[in-house]
Amino acid sequence: MPDKLLTSPTKNAIQKTLAAQLLSTATTTDPITFDDVDGLPNLPGVLVIRRVDTSNAATPAFREYIEYSGTSGTTVLITTRNVDGSNAALTHPVGSIVEFIPDVTWADRIYDALSSIVDVNDVSVINSSLVTLTKTQTLTNKTINGATMASTTSLIDAKFVSRKTTVFSNGNAGASLAINLNNGETQSLTLTTTRATISLQNMEEGDYLSLYAIQASGFSGSLILAQSGGRIRYAGGASLPDLQRSNNAVNLIGIRAFNASISDVVAVGSNFV
Repeated sequence: MPDKLLTSPTKNAIQKTLAAQLLSTATTTDPITFDDVDGLPNLPGVLVIRRVDTSNAATPAFREYIEYSGTSGTTVLITTRNVDGSNAALTHPVGSIVEFIPDVTWADRIYDALSSIVDVNDVSVINSSLVTLTKTQTLTNKTINGATMASTTSLIDAKFVSRKTTVFSNGNAGASLAINLNNGETQSLTLTTTRATISLQNMEEGDYLSLYAIQASGFSGSLILAQSGGRIRYAGGASLPDLQRSNNAVNLIGIRAFNASISDVVAVGSNFV
């Protein structure tokens, strides 16, 4: 879990004194007591005890930086002792000077938070880290809960921007040909023999195939459909309706898989051209 951002006081140059001794054994959630907490918001922050003594002389041997979680009455509650690792958890007597000044812990938290969304080299926004209101972006692995859609017009327009369906060509059928549904739901083949056996591959329950059977010039072919591991049923009869057999005639055959457990498909033919 990322470290929390640390707040600053609401006033400059805040300096307080300990109203109660702080023992070296004091730890997380224990209080640090002052006469008041004026200028300290009830938010996480960092303080330094005994950076200087009462004569304003530097006392690095007794200095301790402490992260706290917020205020409670006239106290702040400890999160981490010696948070910067520069000294140790020490015992501090009543009257010790306490200051709330910027330090490396406070600054590092800000840097770490900003560097995830701002390029540190030129302070430009890292667009991939933010979802903006105006930029066109592609989102993946996102869950949207409780969203209100102001308008569906753009979605409808987007849905129907492209209405062309790509037709996958299987080329010449020959005596036999396997139609693979992974190549798309609209496919074509050219009949170059008097009879071609067409098998269906990777057809699952609910799949639909539009198959264009095109008579090659000079040929008059017909089709036999075969479903691997299953059976073919034909709408309106026991077999596929006869195809148009004139040169370059286009026949449209619609095939729907309705029962994956026994691989049943229903086929209906239409003399298209």
